[in-house]
Amino acid sequence: MKFKLFTLVFLALLTASCTQDIIIPEPAEKEGETVIINATIPQEETRVAYNDGMRKLSWQTDDKLLLAGYDANGIYQGSQIFNYTGTGNQFSGTAVSGATTYKAYYPGDVITLDETTGNVQLPATFWEQEQTGNNLTEHLRNKLLLFDEVANPTSQPFQLVMRNDIIKFDLSNISTEVGALKKLIWTVETTSGTTKSMTLNVTGVTFSTGSTALTAFLSFDPTVVNIAAGGKVKITLIGDKWYEWSTTVTNGKTYVAGNRYTATVSGNWTQVWTEFKFTIKTSTANTVYDIWQKSYSSSTTSPANLIIVWGDGKPDTSIAKDDPLTNQTIASHNYASTGNYTITIKSDQADPSEKQMPQITFFDGSYGDLLVTAVLTPFPNMGATDFSRNFHNCSALTSIPADLFRYNTLATNFANCFYKCGALTSIPADLFRYNTLATNFENCFYSCNKLVLRQDIFPNPSPTTGNPDFFAGKTMNFKYCFYKVGSSYSTSTGTAPELWSFNGGGTGTTWTIRGCFNGATKLTNYGAIPGTWR
Repeated sequence: MKFKLFTLVFLALLTASCTQDIIIPEPAEKEGETVIINATIPQEETRVAYNDGMRKLSWQTDDKLLLAGYDANGIYQGSQIFNYTGTGNQFSGTAVSGATTYKAYYPGDVITLDETTGNVQLPATFWEQEQTGNNLTEHLRNKLLLFDEVANPTSQPFQLVMRNDIIKFDLSNISTEVGALKKLIWTVETTSGTTKSMTLNVTGVTFSTGSTALTAFLSFDPTVVNIAAGGKVKITLIGDKWYEWSTTVTNGKTYVAGNRYTATVSGNWTQVWTEFKFTIKTSTANTVYDIWQKSYSSSTTSPANLIIVWGDGKPDTSIAKDDPLTNQTIASHNYASTGNYTITIKSDQADPSEKQMPQITFFDGSYGDLLVTAVLTPFPNMGATDFSRNFHNCSALTSIPADLFRYNTLATNFANCFYKCGALTSIPADLFRYNTLATNFENCFYSCNKLVLRQDIFPNPSPTTGNPDFFAGKTMNFKYCFYKVGSSYSTSTGTAPELWSFNGGGTGTTWTIRGCFNGATKLTNYGAIPGTWR
């Protein structure tokens, strides 16, 4: 049990200084023996000046203080936990041998100290929080940090200073489509291009007609959460649908420890859509372009509501959740004029742990897509297990994005995936890092003769700095995987991933590796490739 935090109500801009006077008298017993101390918590007379209602702290059963002891030279001697006795303000514990002064920390059963330096250590999960119900604060009592880090003898009062902040979210006019709320995510831009997110898990709150408001509380560390000048702030509500609100803070915001702040949002919530984007180029007027799905049957349906934006200003195509998708072509569009177009497929399933759209492919079983020029975003979660021939003979494809396959971790087959993508010049790092179940890469980059290969599309196989067991226990197929990669260049065309260095890929391997790097003679490390892999 922790401090009980009573009635946290209306708040304007924050208040602060939750300083507590905790008086710990001189130990009455010898070192190493049981000591009874008093730790008092002042109430309203020491509250901050801002009137925030009857806000009080009181000791609860099983509360604990952590006392860190130091000798006369200021050298850390160790620590002891003092337990609340349940009577008045008394705590019972054992004095630290050799200590003449102490620092005090709350919560004493959560904080640990470095055995050598005495520095505070928090568990990695400390800031994880869950609010049960609307406008409740019970969860905060487990997330208060109160420190006195000025070492004093126990005859002097300890001045506990709050090291965390609390932000109150006062949100209204929330769409009923959010339904049962699961999470609130608060994201701030701490420096240009760098964000920090805090997540509040929520149960017992459902938005419906007449119930579209939320009051939520989140404790956070102000040393790592601040807003840069011109930084963006976003609040995301995750439920049956995802909605978000965002703004830009012109002058930024620095949060001061010990304060409470309020974020008030009364509208302008927008639905979060998952988007998959790619570009095509048409060279003749009135070109009909088809979007294909890989697998289909009489029972295939759309896993979410989809909107296809064709990029030429013409009306979008909509597909409703559970609509039958019994043909390989799920949508077609006529482009009246030649040109470059960006196609966006939007899904209202924003949760990447759920299937977000049918599996999109650029190969119809006979022919590759000759119009696609670039893939701009990762594939959403399509429940895909098989990416074989996904870009087979897409001869105009020039680039693919980072994390292309990241959200499809069940995939096992990448055979012929980029077969004869002759215009593909580069691929991103970590392309297959998240596909830990994949075993078949036969002909994956076969005759990608303009590709500058990179070593880090798979994890580093180094036994000291990498993951040599990435393929452990698998029967891998790398037959002709990088056949003639980069062969159209007259100079070096990148570096081969050291597949032969992984455990299971060396001498005596049962993997299929015939011709894996055959014809890829311009790689910088071609000479280091074992003969069995060429």
